[in-house]
Amino acid sequence: MTDAASPASSNSGSQADSPAGLTLALIGATGAVGSDLLATLHRSALPIRELRLLAGAGSAGKTVDVEGQPQRVHALVGDPRESPLLEGVDLVFLAVPPEPARGLGMALAESGVMVIDIGGALA
Repeated sequence: MTDAASPASSNSGSQADSPAGLTLALIGATGAVGSDLLATLHRSALPIRELRLLAGAGSAGKTVDVEGQPQRVHALVGDPRESPLLEGVDLVFLAVPPEPARGLGMALAESGVMVIDIGGALA
């Protein structure tokens, strides 16, 4: 997995069918639920090409351990549909409290991004 210091420069469609794997984003990477997902994600069958770690502005610049490697967390601010951090992302995991999950999840889904809310707010 690679760090997304600079996100993909094009949004030319889904990479889901690509043998190179998926570009994933985890929103809420520094919270308890996000940390738990990071600790277990490597055991999944998901073919991960790139993992982008996102959180609120207070967590920007922090690093978290991903499979023994430090990875930088980026701030997601403003409208997620306009964020370059989410360009080219195939799948977003939401690991945030219910209120922000509803807004983020709906906005991302409306823009065609596949969203998994691991906190359950969108269930």
